[in-house]
Amino acid sequence: MKMFETLLANILFLLFGMFIYLLLIEYKKTKMGNQALLVIVAAIILMLCMTFPIPIGNGFIFDLRYIPFIIASLYSGFFVAIPLYLVLNIYRFIIGGPGFMPSLLLSSLALVTIPFLHTSFLALKSIKKVIFATVLAFLHVFFYLSSLSFFFSSLTREFYQTAALVTALQTFGTGFVMTLLVFFLNAREKPS
Repeated sequence: MKMFETLLANILFLLFGMFIYLLLIEYKKTKMGNQALLVIVAAIILMLCMTFPIPIGNGFIFDLRYIPFIIASLYSGFFVAIPLYLVLNIYRFIIGGPGFMPSLLLSSLALVTIPFLHTSFLALKSIKKVIFATVLAFLHVFFYLSSLSFFFSSLTREFYQTAALVTALQTFGTGFVMTLLVFFLNAREKPS
């Protein structure tokens, strides 16, 4: 039951942050102001997700911190990705625990790949943006779990079950948030 409650809390953080950002950009009409606002909102969301991780079982915890990182980096490129990268890693260091180095390596890989896709991402139509971000989230978590597998001498059934659950959470979470975000951004742009 704890897993379900924490998952819902993480989803609420993602949705609440998205709606706050969408409300506030109505008042910030400059690109620089919108990007600064995106950094602040996305940083708060990813810190909340890291503060309240989802207990998967077998002592494994997972959070949805990369959903705001991926989406914000795709929409705004390096200007947003670099501050989020710093916040993510500094906060992860403060939290402590054995997963800091894999997190640092994975976030570094994300930093040097995802923002480069920014221009191509913005040129896509709405549904393709959703698919693109969802596939990117899947690849990101797949790479993370593949790299984790090197730390185990043998992979058990529990590892594969946990990997499937984590992959589903990250992939479907990103798809869900992107679908809502694209819907509300399109609705905002249409004249009334």
